[in-house]
Amino acid sequence: MAKKKTNLQPWLDYFKMLQQYEAKGFLEIKPAEHEAYVTRAALLTLAGIDAEDVQSAAVSPQPEALAATLSRLRAYAGWKAAAADPSTISQFPLSRLPVAFQPSYISAPFATHIVKEDYPHDLLLTLLLQQKQSWRTAWRTVDTIEAIDYTEKNEE
Repeated sequence: MAKKKTNLQPWLDYFKMLQQYEAKGFLEIKPAEHEAYVTRAALLTLAGIDAEDVQSAAVSPQPEALAATLSRLRAYAGWKAAAADPSTISQFPLSRLPVAFQPSYISAPFATHIVKEDYPHDLLLTLLLQQKQSWRTAWRTVDTIEAIDYTEKNEE
């Protein structure tokens, strides 16, 4: 039986869009630190959600759109981490996405810091994306989001 081909065009388009966000200063990816800094407006646009959904990220049930966006940011950072290694850069051009790049990168915690749009980009919230095994999913690995809110600390 012939292997079914995967259409990577949606990922290519999404990564190109994230590169544009980086070029315009709405997003900063730090692959080595497993971190991303994104403006609040950019995150809301990427996820297609409103501010209340971001603030309640740690509350169950988690917004699906936010979790999917954080997973995509982590995948983009993983691609950048793989591409940053000079020995593998030829293997990971944007035109050819790795199907299984650095699984250890994906399994490590990934922090997305949401900052204000205006300079000096004060920190508003950190969303920590982690993979955990859940008995609810027959011990399969699931992504969980932990929210750390800095707005009360900034108001003092």
